[in-house]
Amino acid sequence: MKNNYTFLELFGDIDEKFIYEASRPWKKQVIIKYRLLKTAVAGFILLFLAAGTMTHQEEVKAAWKQFTSWIGTALGLSEDVSSYTDVIGKTITRKGISVTIHEVAADKNDLWVAFSVTSDSEKTEEPVLLTDVLINKQEIQLSESYPVLLENGEMQGEVSHYTIEDNIFANGEADVTISVHTASPEEIQKIDESSKSDEYVFEFKTDLKELEANTEIINIDQQIKINENQNLTVSQMRLNDFTSTISGKMTDLGEYDEYYLIGEDNLGNSVCYRLADYKKPEILFQQDRVFERYTGISPNAGSVTLQLYVDKYKNKDIENKYFYTTGEEDTYGEGTGSVYEGDADLTQIYCPLGNKIEIKIR
Repeated sequence: MKNNYTFLELFGDIDEKFIYEASRPWKKQVIIKYRLLKTAVAGFILLFLAAGTMTHQEEVKAAWKQFTSWIGTALGLSEDVSSYTDVIGKTITRKGISVTIHEVAADKNDLWVAFSVTSDSEKTEEPVLLTDVLINKQEIQLSESYPVLLENGEMQGEVSHYTIEDNIFANGEADVTISVHTASPEEIQKIDESSKSDEYVFEFKTDLKELEANTEIINIDQQIKINENQNLTVSQMRLNDFTSTISGKMTDLGEYDEYYLIGEDNLGNSVCYRLADYKKPEILFQQDRVFERYTGISPNAGSVTLQLYVDKYKNKDIENKYFYTTGEEDTYGEGTGSVYEGDADLTQIYCPLGNKIEIKIR
């Protein structure tokens, strides 16, 4: 059986950098998260292809026939979302390695890109791919990535989700530039702007009008009282078929920099939002689909009830189970963090804060 891709995301979250590593088949995925104590390759997304994982081009062509939408498949959506996507279908080949952008979708705050990597030879060495993405000449930031899986569980590609600053789009359209560069794992710490090689540059346009027109904006005025000196005011939810965000204000993050809003909609579907951005006092939570139990709000749900959690372990036994420390020999530097199974229940790991809130959706 083939190994799956190992996918590494490198991105800035508040003042530090984190890596999420998916290194096992998705149903038994291990998620590793830690703060880096060394600076890695800032400004790039790192896609590390584990040995034996690159597929041949004919396999990807066959896989395309199985998907109504690569993005919808990766996000686990049952409804047809093809009207929201633009099919790109561009492939660039360098030294026997082909990178393909299959389709994209966007609203005013998000961009999703579906891509795959193929090889014309099983002997081709698997590279590390470094990419940077621009919309209307402005760099955007990776939020999460999801595998595109066949029915037998084999991985045929990735969908990367990027977050976008307001007002980047002009007239509901975007000029997108995605630059991909390759390097060996041994070279990864030495790469800088002057040493990029084997560049794959994709340029195309995409339209956000359809998805943005079907995005619900729900105004909220609720408060979570954390303690006497710390409050979270929830002011707005954005919700569409692909993602959801919750924005508001928080007086101070306190001693922690990682928070979650976790709960269920009134139909029993679990949902998780993670802290994605904090510009004191403005705060933004982004729907997190990394953990498979959090499927998101149903299109038929009328409300969702949420509880705030902080990345403080509930007790020492839980900390001993999930906490780990990397060493100097680690490729991306020393650090500390947590290791979770893909179906982990964060409410059994982290501590709740304050009162619950109920948001009326429709």
